[in-house]
Amino acid sequence: MIGVLTMLVANWKLVASVVGAAAVFALLAAGAAYEHHQGYTDGFNVAHQQCEDEKTKMETANQNAINQAAKSLASAEQQIQLKEGQLDDAEKALDLAAAQDPHASDCGLGPDSVRRLSAF
Repeated sequence: MIGVLTMLVANWKLVASVVGAAAVFALLAAGAAYEHHQGYTDGFNVAHQQCEDEKTKMETANQNAINQAAKSLASAEQQIQLKEGQLDDAEKALDLAAAQDPHASDCGLGPDSVRRLSAF
């Protein structure tokens, strides 16, 4: 053991050079690992942001489609209500005409009754 220590002390320049080279190699390896990790982190952050941007665009498009469908539904509902009102008015007019038909109590259908039925 003393012989090894004596040899190391005698070759201290060589030992210092080997330790220095190992330290430089370790620093370079640590730097490369850090750069590799930083590149991974940067790439992940970019991909994550792109994903979030795409989600936002999809949510906006979905909300626009929902709003457009709601407008179309409201328009269709108004048209149905208008048509329902028109049909109610036509039914009332036919009921009034039937009430005023002088042949309403006759057996069979008179010409006015036939015209009212044909109106539907």
